[in-house]
Amino acid sequence: MKRILGLAALAVALTSGSASADDPLLLSLESTTPLLMTSGDTLLVSGVIASSATGTELEPAALFDLEAGGLEVEPQAERDHRHGLARFRATGRTGSACAAAGAASPCLAPRLSEYAHQHFMTTADYRQTLSGSWTLEILHASSEAVAPVPRDSFAAPAVGMGAIAAAAAAMFARLRRRKRTPIGDVYAAALSARKATRGDLTLVIMRTQIDELVARADVLEAARIESRTRLAAIDRSALERKREAWSRSSSPDAPDAIEWVTAELAEAARLESDLASSLAGLDRIAGALRVLALRSREHRGTRARASIADPVDALVSELDRRDAALSEASRV
Repeated sequence: MKRILGLAALAVALTSGSASADDPLLLSLESTTPLLMTSGDTLLVSGVIASSATGTELEPAALFDLEAGGLEVEPQAERDHRHGLARFRATGRTGSACAAAGAASPCLAPRLSEYAHQHFMTTADYRQTLSGSWTLEILHASSEAVAPVPRDSFAAPAVGMGAIAAAAAAMFARLRRRKRTPIGDVYAAALSARKATRGDLTLVIMRTQIDELVARADVLEAARIESRTRLAAIDRSALERKREAWSRSSSPDAPDAIEWVTAELAEAARLESDLASSLAGLDRIAGALRVLALRSREHRGTRARASIADPVDALVSELDRRDAALSEASRV
């Protein structure tokens, strides 16, 4: 029996394990989705989804973490060069992303956030650059392979390559600027942390915390932008001059004016404090992510001498034994 699953890049993702074989199941690009497959079953992915951020098409094998989802590229897929078709096989192994999500293996473990942060964008912003659709079909090992059936209801509006190229040029300029911002530093650090922790089951919980850190960084970035924008609109020197002028005024209403000018200056000081705090928070998160990438390395705490069976010591011992044997032989 085969099962048709639809995935539209611009659609609201819905997941349901109770859909019948004739009903499509929309999969999410942002959360782990279990697949009703067993070892040896094949998942076909056909269609095209492109990003205007890069002007290129997304590869399913790259967008989904196959190993973490208990999947692998099917051997025959390497000989299948048809455009817009990918074939994945259930390995029968437990996927770390499936286990972390409390789902059965195999599953689809998307890396949309990682893609977004690689381009120094939030996940929501990057998702808005996607257009096109994928049709997913499960072929059970006992079933005969049939070409996926495209469904018009899943197709997102097509975007011409000219429009994609123009949008990509503008996006690249934006990305270059964003790389030099504090949030760009966080996204780069998050990307390094994800790469360093990938495939290590002992780091599954920490991988989920990376998304939490980035989400917190997005909040701090919004606070930083707001504080900086509002501060730029305040002329504190002019406010100080106003307060000084009203303090010399003999008007009976001067105290009221001084009170509100002083309150405005106090809010400006709070904005400065908020700006500094948001910057400190972003640097703190970026630093924590870089430390995670560094501390998760396999060879940590390496010493020059091996703790057990040091090869240099073994070599010296052999040389000593040889010298002793030669010395003994020369005395015979």
